[in-house]
Amino acid sequence: MPRYLYNRGVTAVELLLVLSVLAIIFTIAISPFSSFRDTQSLNSAAIQIVSLLNEARSATVASKESSQYGVHFEIGRAVYFKGTMFSEPSSYNKEIILDASIEVSVITLEGGGNDVVFEQLTGETSNYGSITLEAKGSAGRQKKITVFRTGISTHN
Repeated sequence: MPRYLYNRGVTAVELLLVLSVLAIIFTIAISPFSSFRDTQSLNSAAIQIVSLLNEARSATVASKESSQYGVHFEIGRAVYFKGTMFSEPSSYNKEIILDASIEVSVITLEGGGNDVVFEQLTGETSNYGSITLEAKGSAGRQKKITVFRTGISTHN
């Protein structure tokens, strides 16, 4: 065999080319997983918040400790609280911290504000409206939580 076939090695350009192709393939393969993760995080956050709203409504209707209950919303969390107004700190508060990739982007409640408070006996609320959750890294990926005047909450 000719001697030049034995001395042939990998050049820096060939190595960079192979690494570039691998990086492109990796990016294409990872993208659907990132999208799936954002969707799952949004679904999970919406379910947790609807559950927290339902818990506050149930506690109010049951007149737990003869009080009303509500849920306070901020960009990165939702807080279950006792009473007609949110205050911190309180041993009654129970908070849900949203995943770092999810945020409360829009709060549109009747009468304004960030709190949904339920009425004793009926479970209705005058703070009905919607809360929109959004995946920070994925423009357009949103989940909307609707609180009806009856106090019933859903997400879509």
